[in-house]
Amino acid sequence: MAIVSKAEREQAEARRLAAAEMFVQKVPQAEIARRLQVTATAVRTWHKRWLVEGVDGLRSRGQPGYPPLLNETQRAELVGVLNAGPQASGFDGGWTIARVAMVIRRRFGVLYRYPSAVWTLLHRLGFSVQKPARRAVERDEAAINRWRTQTWSQVLEWPPPAGHGSATPTSPVSA
Repeated sequence: MAIVSKAEREQAEARRLAAAEMFVQKVPQAEIARRLQVTATAVRTWHKRWLVEGVDGLRSRGQPGYPPLLNETQRAELVGVLNAGPQASGFDGGWTIARVAMVIRRRFGVLYRYPSAVWTLLHRLGFSVQKPARRAVERDEAAINRWRTQTWSQVLEWPPPAGHGSATPTSPVSA
């Protein structure tokens, strides 16, 4: 099932409510489908629902599926916690999915059972998975730059051109 944005749900609801107005005016269903640029099957479905439930039956029922485990306030607070860094939450090093899940459990009392659910939450909050570059404490940038400019350029010398050979790589070269 695809995730539909709030704007898309609102547009779909507006189409259904426009159809309801046309049902009252007794506009033919085929004409409603043409005007709203939807299928005749959709209009028939809406008409049946309109007959049983009225206009309220055509209103959006929100995003399908389970409600989110964290409400908007908690999600905003989580963003603040993550932006403060892992050290502010008592961790050494960087954020991991397990650490984020632990913070959520401690702070909000919500258990995310699967790492993929935490990853999805982070993605929806605008975070991305990044692996920091690990650099040795002893790293000597000047020596690395010297090696790149002097030694590596010598290693990259082109090989001498090949002599004339046979078109068949398995046969010896003709003399």
